[in-house]
Amino acid sequence: MIIGQLRKSVAQGSSLDVVASDVPAQCLDELASVELNRLNVSLQEGDITDLDTLRGLGIGNYDHVVILGDDLEAQQADSRTLLTLLCLRRVEYTLSRAVAVVTEMRDDRNRALAPMNEGADFIVISKLISLLMTQVSENHHLASLFGELFSVKGSEICIKPADDYVVLDREVDFYTVVESARRQGQAAIGYRRLAEASRPPSYGIHVNPDKKQPVSLTAGDAVIVIARE
Repeated sequence: MIIGQLRKSVAQGSSLDVVASDVPAQCLDELASVELNRLNVSLQEGDITDLDTLRGLGIGNYDHVVILGDDLEAQQADSRTLLTLLCLRRVEYTLSRAVAVVTEMRDDRNRALAPMNEGADFIVISKLISLLMTQVSENHHLASLFGELFSVKGSEICIKPADDYVVLDREVDFYTVVESARRQGQAAIGYRRLAEASRPPSYGIHVNPDKKQPVSLTAGDAVIVIARE
């Protein structure tokens, strides 16, 4: 399913390496039936909790890494995921740049144990689904909004230069940022400060700020918007 979605949006000539401890023949048959278009896919068996396996993948050449939880009990799956993250971080120390990693976890409490860096994202699938269902049950009109956000061709969250929306180094309220984005057919939901980019836990990201609170954006700062691009 993930490969089927990626093939619709990746750049021409992109490559995807899939590594799993077990690659059933059914997966190979299903992959053979998918029109991959611009995506080159490689499937191989290997233990992703093994440091040598990760070193052999050439992680330094990757733009993105996604770690999916194993089909195990939640705590066991998260334990393997955390071990894989630790191994990835060890490989990353030998590289000249950070690796952007998106990780699936089953239990949100385990996220506090994860070795994080600036490019880390975590998806707790059970929490994501429960929050989505709760909001849709309270307001069924939100279903079409989530459909737009989660579809391949729908709107997406973008980070754009602050000077596309406001005059830099001038104090304004966030209402002004929202209105500037609206006139461009976008929805502003937050901003990111460059000066705070290396400071955990938010790394300079401010989502859903108080719209009355004055803010002064400078060179290198960005506005977070929902846009169809």
